Amino acid sequence: MKITLKLFAAAFALCLLASCGTADKVNTPVDSSGVQSAVSSSEAAASSAPAEQSASVKLPQYEYYTDDAGYYMATVYSSGRTVRTIADAYGKTVYTPEEDENILLYAGGYFLSQIGDTQYLKKHDGTDVCSTETLGVTGFGLIDDTSENRQFLSDGYVLAYKTKESYSGVTYELGILGTDGEWIIQLSGSNPLLSSGLDCSENTFEEELLYAGEGMLVFEARNSGEYDSHMYNIGSNQVIEFNTGSYISVMDYLAEQAWFENGVSYDMYQSTVYEIHTDGNVSRQEIISEDVVNPTDTYGFHVGDDGTITTLISNGWNRMLVNSKNEILRDFADINMETGTFDGTAPAIITNNEGSKYYAVIGLDGEFLFEPVKLPDNVVYVLTESGRKVEAESGASLTDSGPKLVIDDKGNVLYTSQKEYSDLYISNGVVWEYGETAIPRTEEISEFSYLQK
Repeated sequence: MKITLKLFAAAFALCLLASCGTADKVNTPVDSSGVQSAVSSSEAAASSAPAEQSASVKLPQYEYYTDDAGYYMATVYSSGRTVRTIADAYGKTVYTPEEDENILLYAGGYFLSQIGDTQYLKKHDGTDVCSTETLGVTGFGLIDDTSENRQFLSDGYVLAYKTKESYSGVTYELGILGTDGEWIIQLSGSNPLLSSGLDCSENTFEEELLYAGEGMLVFEARNSGEYDSHMYNIGSNQVIEFNTGSYISVMDYLAEQAWFENGVSYDMYQSTVYEIHTDGNVSRQEIISEDVVNPTDTYGFHVGDDGTITTLISNGWNRMLVNSKNEILRDFADINMETGTFDGTAPAIITNNEGSKYYAVIGLDGEFLFEPVKLPDNVVYVLTESGRKVEAESGASLTDSGPKLVIDDKGNVLYTSQKEYSDLYISNGVVWEYGETAIPRTEEISEFSYLQK
């Protein structure tokens, strides 16, 4: 489910930028038996280990690592100040910014940075593509380090704007660049965004436009004194209004959460799923009739090829898997369990009547994908390979003592936390383990390990 992925990526990015350093890290490859062998970063850099590992280490694509090679924006603490760098999947710095250069955003092998009043578009190794000076523009837009903006850059887009100020006010020009430095939409004062009712300003271009995938930007524009949500389609260079009918009350929610795949975005608000199309049409479907069951909580949904929506819900005392055909696929009333997000499958931790804990994965039909696997009695939470989290008990936190695990979709334990108090994150096949410090974290990463198949 896109909502959860986005929220997780944003939270992971914040934690990483607050605490991630590339110096003195421990590189701990995990072999097939689960035995870990410590290798210092200096030893790894001096040997051929990264090259050898790259053939066997699984590096699936999770949202924070946005390019195939696994580069990312790291943070190094040096001489009392924080410096953003570009590092590879093994924690080795591949680009250190120039003096007074601030890296703003990295994704897809490119990054935006700034020195003084000049902003730059560069490749991951620091090679210049273009700058606001060479383009003759004022600045680049969508530069805040968010998962949406990272995807905007990863999809090959850079928004550029130009301002011209006089005694009578400020005029704007707007255009869309490709990461090759060529214009996709030519810089123009007649760009449809500028005449849509959008409150134009440098701050708006940099921070308030929301990328929603597939070349779609969502924004609020004022018409007749009222603000409504609109979309801008880069491919057609057109502004599109949501055709919402009586659903206008949820437009703020949709504007925050819409994400398009194959021209459609699905979003849930309370017990209703909204289907949003890139032409602006919006339809709605209740996840299940309240005459059948009244949901109090929802844990995600899956839309089938026939349009049927399957949802994991709670009716206040137990979880159920239901669908929009008003069918209860399974009532888990006889099972005490905590679940993660459902998007066709859902990870779960089951506690039996003796207090023993088991890990399982719920399938689309409500059945478990494998025989539940017993966990350590004091486990705090587990992460799936895709970073989905399920807590052993509601409200688990960093201060809870006990192991944290990374488990694959067959119930195999791939990684176990090495410290009594720690917190795990996983991205692009790399497990990051943080030490005994409460949020906000200021220490460097204590260790990271590679998942290996």
